Amino acid sequence: NLISMIFFNLAQFGFLFDIDGVLTRGRKLLPYTRDAFRKLVTTSGKFRIPTVFVTNAGNELRSSKATKLSQILGIQVFKLICSSFY
Repeated sequence: NLISMIFFNLAQFGFLFDIDGVLTRGRKLLPYTRDAFRKLVTTSGKFRIPTVFVTNAGNELRSSKATKLSQILGIQVFKLICSSFY
């Protein structure tokens, strides 16, 4: 909706989440991660607060990592930064 779009664009802060070892360990999601992220998104799946995911794992393309993270979190991950810049 318009209100959430305005808030997202005007937010003075955001979140950076490290993936490997913080949200996941290997292919396993750490406890309560999915519950926490459900509170950060609207019912339509959009983040309430600007959110970026980061990883230093350079063994996978960004798009592939984002797709896998989207699947295990149950939300759409769009912004993902890798140290390998792929």
